[in-house]
Order: sequence, then C-alpha cells, then structure tokens
Amino acid sequence: MSQFIRLSIDEKLILEKTLNNKQKIIEIPDWVPDGKYVAFVNSAVVAVGESPQQVTQEVAEKFPDAAHVIIKRKGVSVESLEYIFTVIPELRCKNYTTYEGRTFPLITVQIGKDKKFKSVQGLPDSAASISLIKKELSQDLNLKTVRQVLVYTARGETKLDVVTATFKINDLIIKTEFVKSEVSEELPFKLLIGRNILDHLNLYLFGKNKLVCYKDP
Repeated sequence: MSQFIRLSIDEKLILEKTLNNKQKIIEIPDWVPDGKYVAFVNSAVVAVGESPQQVTQEVAEKFPDAAHVIIKRKGVSVESLEYIFTVIPELRCKNYTTYEGRTFPLITVQIGKDKKFKSVQGLPDSAASISLIKKELSQDLNLKTVRQVLVYTARGETKLDVVTATFKINDLIIKTEFVKSEVSEELPFKLLIGRNILDHLNLYLFGKNKLVCYKDP
C-alpha cells in the first residue's frame, strides 16, 4: 500500500472519531412516528421511511457524497445505522454501515441503462462471480432478461434470470450482467457487487476499523 493511501486513511480515521462523537447528540424529532427510520445529513432530517433500505435509498439519490449521514429508528431501541463518506483525491473512504449489530461495507453507485440511472447502495461480495440486483430495482429500470444462468450457492443450486445494465462509480463505467433476486427490505442495499465488477475496481476493506476505501481506475 502506498504512503499516500496510508496518509489518506489516517486522515479518514481522525474524521471518523470526530463525527462519531457528533452523532451521539442527535435526537429524533417528536413529530416522527414511532417505528419509523430517520436519516440525518448535517444534523437535519432528510428522509423518513418504513425500513433501513428505504431511507438509505433516498439518501443515495439525494446526497450520494454527503460528508456525514446518520440513520436511526424511532421507538424501540436498536443500534443506529450510520455511515460517513469523505472525498480524498484518488482515494474515497466511508464507514461500514451498522445495523442491529451487523456491519456492511456499502458503497454508493449508479445503476441503469441509456439515460435512466438510479443511485443505490451496493455491497461488495468477492465470493460472487456475477453481481446481483434486486428484482424490483431491475423492474423500475426496465431491464430485460437476456438469459438464465445456473447459480451455485452454499444452499445449493438455482436458476436465476440475467439482465444487462451499466454500472457507474465515479470514473468507472461498466456494462455488465446481473442476476435478479429478492433482497429483503431489512437489508440496507439493493446490489451485491460481484467479481465481474470488483476486478475493475481497487477496493480496500479494513475490518478492524470498519472502513471501506476504493480508488478510481
């Protein structure tokens, strides 16, 4: 790892400590109904929804480069869902998303075709040879099935429809295939980013510090 990347990560970790202290004092307004999920940007409410996936989707569309985003649930006490994103030349880093004790190294990407694109949260999955898209998102983007493929998982094999879409993250633009599948609303992402995309992206995962970083190609 280059010295530049090390210095960038050190800067990111200092920012992370500062913002983690800030999030502890943010409170959900009284007007938000119990059971709703709330997204904050710069301490202001920017989204209220029914699930973690719904509010993270709205944040991805409105504030893909937000310096600090916090997502909390009104009512029953659960661990807050939060991530931060900072733009450093060449290297981009963000905290893992944390929800109910589970962590997800999510990155904000664009997916679509022609001139219709959506910003969504994607989860890198180096064990997958092909990427996965949520069925409803595929339908929203009007992605047509081009073939079926036999997919092997830890639970056995299954046939899934395959669609073609364009994937964008900063300067990286790839037209590639995705299998369509159900993704629970309780999961804060709509894409699994497999090796057919990861092989074109320099990605760094720092599990101990709960940090995901990547470089433009």
